[in-house]
Amino acid sequence: MTTKTEQKETFLLEFGGFYESIHSDNVENQIESWGYDWEKVDYRKTCIDYSKNLLDYLNFELDFNLEFIDLISPKEYNFTTDKIECSISEKEFKKLKKEYINNKTFIDWLDNDSKSYDGFVSFYSGAKEVIKENEILLQYIFRYINLENDDLDLDFEFDIELIKN
Repeated sequence: MTTKTEQKETFLLEFGGFYESIHSDNVENQIESWGYDWEKVDYRKTCIDYSKNLLDYLNFELDFNLEFIDLISPKEYNFTTDKIECSISEKEFKKLKKEYINNKTFIDWLDNDSKSYDGFVSFYSGAKEVIKENEILLQYIFRYINLENDDLDLDFEFDIELIKN
């Protein structure tokens, strides 16, 4: 007997990262409020835990079922920031794609946001190009969703992970 596993789309969720952001402030405030020794905090593990809980929070607040895969952090923050690698079911992706590619406000935003400008050359300029690549489309859909929901309270729990001696 064979079982069919559901296909998933994987993408990088932009959330603002941990470099001088609301998220780094949340982590630092938690460290201070619990009186942890800064030098004993495992920041990588703490940020992973934070990212998993942020994704759970977004799933609850926005009625999604995104699955955490990894936290992708750059070696240097000059040109990019942390992103959450996650997946979404093929069924949920198709529903989102249909909803957003038929949304004129989103398409107008996407045409503008994906075009080249001074200092940035876009390889996917305009909605017609972006929708050809599922991963790129998902990145833009969730960037748009984040902009539309920037008033979320981000009130969720996460653990401060300590370095094990």
